[in-house]
Amino acid sequence: MLVSAIVALNARTDFASDEPRALRTPTLLIVNDMPVPRMNREAVALLRGERRLEIVHGDGTDSVEHIVERSVRWLADRLVGVAVG
Repeated sequence: MLVSAIVALNARTDFASDEPRALRTPTLLIVNDMPVPRMNREAVALLRGERRLEIVHGDGTDSVEHIVERSVRWLADRLVGVAVG
């Protein structure tokens, strides 16, 4: 299976060990929980492909809307022209 883009929220990147080094898929890591930012900063530094780390502060409706908006934009920008099915 070909993965064209990844979005992860509060990813436990410490479980992935050395795998981020092999990942070349465009990856967006969104963080709004502690202590996950430190782990995600370390992981994003290891990624070889396009990558971005976003830290969202707060836990209300505004932060959820921001997370959804960023995720949809990331995927839409990277999945243009990708065949489905």
